[in-house]
Amino acid sequence: MNSENITFLEKFFGLGSATELYYRIAKGKIDLNKIREIEDKNGFLLSTKKDTIVVKKGRKAPVDNSTFVDAKKDIVHIGDDFKGIEYRMSKCCNPIPGDKVFGFITINQGIKIHRSDCPNAVHLMSKYAYRCVKAIWKSEILVERLAAIRIVGIDQIGLVNRLTDIISKENKVNMKSIHFETNDGMFEGRIHVMVYDTEHLDQLTRKFQEIEGVQRVTRWDSEDENLL
Repeated sequence: MNSENITFLEKFFGLGSATELYYRIAKGKIDLNKIREIEDKNGFLLSTKKDTIVVKKGRKAPVDNSTFVDAKKDIVHIGDDFKGIEYRMSKCCNPIPGDKVFGFITINQGIKIHRSDCPNAVHLMSKYAYRCVKAIWKSEILVERLAAIRIVGIDQIGLVNRLTDIISKENKVNMKSIHFETNDGMFEGRIHVMVYDTEHLDQLTRKFQEIEGVQRVTRWDSEDENLL
């Protein structure tokens, strides 16, 4: 278990990061028996040392020059009438794969993808139903997406450290920002993390809920600057 071997496995399985490698293994999306094929087909073994990958018979490890798929092109299906139309994920609810979503046709920003339970969904669907279109996730490519979590509980020493340990060590999740406020012995925290889908997010929130003093963990939505 060293950085060189992990990097090699990322390339071997065609993945973009160590986080995606760990997550795919956890979800059973990677056949670990294929590791034996590395030796059988390419003539080398992964190193048990820290400095290099051991190459048998003097052969070099093959370099993977393949280009990663741009998942933005193919991640959401918005119906046959909207093929090729620009779309983006709405900042007000940060939808991730696994969420029920719909598309909203904006005036000059293409189509924005909202969660069906977005704080602005009722307003958009009631006032501008003619601009709402069906949308579904269709790509199985795992791409990290931003999600926001709100945590409320009793203020305790070392609580923030326990939360960050869960994010970085136990779940190997990339944290983008963290903000905490305390008032009269209570705390409220808002954390932005990068996750792959709702299942990934649920795993993280369940870990937070197990921490002593934490009373409530919910998904946090912000306001969109320009809905229309």
